[in-house]
Amino acid sequence: MQPTVTVPARRLTWVLVVSQVVVAASYFYGVVAFATTDATSFPEQAPPAWAVPAVLATLFGPLSGLIGVVGGLVLLRSGEYRAGNEYWRLLAGATTAGALMLVTMLSPYGWEVFDWYVS
Repeated sequence: MQPTVTVPARRLTWVLVVSQVVVAASYFYGVVAFATTDATSFPEQAPPAWAVPAVLATLFGPLSGLIGVVGGLVLLRSGEYRAGNEYWRLLAGATTAGALMLVTMLSPYGWEVFDWYVS
C-alpha cells in the first residue's frame, strides 16, 4: 500500500510551487530585461510598467525565495512525502528555480540588476 499525503500537504505543495515559479519567473524576466535594455532608457523617477513585476521580485524575492526553497527542501527530504505525492517533481523543479534565483541575486550581476531596479 502506497502512503498518501494529507490534503494540507498537497495544498502546501501547490502554494510553494506557484509562489516560487511566479517569483522566479518575474525575477528572471527582469534579468532578461536588464540584459537587453539600454540602461540610459530607464527613467530615473519611476520604472516603466513593464518593469513592475521585476521590481517587486527584486525587492521581495530574496525573502520569499528563501522561504520557498527552505520549505521545499524540508518537504522533499521526506521519503514518505515523495512516495505519497505525485507532484513532488514539480516542487523539486520550482525549488531548483528558486535556488537559481537566489544564487543569481547574490552574484555580482545580481547586484547590478538590484541597483538598476531599486536605486
